[in-house]
Amino acid sequence: MHEFRRNKVKLNKTSKALIVVGDSFVEGMGALTDTIWERYDWSEDKLSSIGSHLAENGVYQPNPEYMSIRAQEMSNAFPDIICKDYMKDWTPINFGYRGNGNRAAVKSLTTTHPDLNLHLPNEKIVVFMPSQFVRFDFLNDNFDSHNSWRTIWPHNPGDDMTPGTQDLWRGYATEIYSEVTGLIEFMFLIKELEMWCSVNNAKLVIVNCFEHRLSKEYFAKIGKQNKYVKLILDQMPWDKLMPHQKGKNCMVDELLEKEGKLDIAEVEHGFYGWAKSFKKGTPKGYFTPCAHPSIKGHELFAKVIYNHIKKTILDV
Repeated sequence: MHEFRRNKVKLNKTSKALIVVGDSFVEGMGALTDTIWERYDWSEDKLSSIGSHLAENGVYQPNPEYMSIRAQEMSNAFPDIICKDYMKDWTPINFGYRGNGNRAAVKSLTTTHPDLNLHLPNEKIVVFMPSQFVRFDFLNDNFDSHNSWRTIWPHNPGDDMTPGTQDLWRGYATEIYSEVTGLIEFMFLIKELEMWCSVNNAKLVIVNCFEHRLSKEYFAKIGKQNKYVKLILDQMPWDKLMPHQKGKNCMVDELLEKEGKLDIAEVEHGFYGWAKSFKKGTPKGYFTPCAHPSIKGHELFAKVIYNHIKKTILDV
């Protein structure tokens, strides 16, 4: 979590905390006004190029322009919108970070931020928006940075990586990752998250963003192929998974429906290539040029998720 966000978190026993963990779709990546996107020629690469750097003394030095844009993204993301528009006496705690896998997301809550005193509030709701099962996170050696993790995917890395990093990515792709290991890792993290919520008297909501394998059907399929998966299969808290109306399986499908493109919802990550094909964002304005929810998209996320929380937890 960025320091500018950590410094704003002031919790006590009377606080109400909405804690959201996930990747860039939680963080708010790209959720910026058209004016800002136009300033950078609607280019994700140009936006990223203003990022931070390590000074000669090894200390992380944020670019003020970079920090301003990140602050705007997070204020436009659905965790802040829920608390601003619906749950006005709740404090948003946004653990989202671009590129994170589920291990980094969950452990950012359960392990790496004791300074936030998240145990204090009497009322806590944890919203977990999982990323892809294929990602795996390692704790990096720059722990004081805003991001304490580095994430790898199971594919052949580019030549621009250092030789050691290339070996790590290749090894993960060829020797470690499989559908089974990805699913087991995810289920371990779910149990860790449930344990944290139980110890800290927090309510848990799991919101599927774009991982179509997060379904009973997929879990059952893998369970038939692997005895270990079958052993822990019934421990998945399906009652905590937010449902969607028929024809939609995840939050991205909610956006696709508004765009009139629900026909590509069943294509894994189909939304990504489609949204990236538009230089200035999708026709109805729900996706950014970087294929993430726009401000309009996050407003829809906030409405859908709040309605579920209101119905199942707040009882109002």
